[in-house]
Amino acid sequence: MISPAEHLKSKYFKSTWWMVNYWEKRNRWDEAAQYCENLLAVDECREDIYRKLMFLHKNMENKSEALLVYKRCRKSLSSVLGIEPSLETQALYKALQSDKS
Repeated sequence: MISPAEHLKSKYFKSTWWMVNYWEKRNRWDEAAQYCENLLAVDECREDIYRKLMFLHKNMENKSEALLVYKRCRKSLSSVLGIEPSLETQALYKALQSDKS
């Protein structure tokens, strides 16, 4: 059984993730990115949210910010969980690095 606090956190994540996708589908990447930042403020170890945020910054043609998001991800995962980003996240980072735009 989950605690009421965990239940509320789960509902918050679900509804906020819905908003991320809502704005992304409308090419409103800045709004979607802000919702991702809100989620990361609650849980700094959600690698899926970092990947989405990297992708959104790429769409906004802000490659340098996308690369900084990866570094934040790596730092959070290392300091909180003692792990490195997944291969999927590392691959996205490498793709961003090699992107000529």
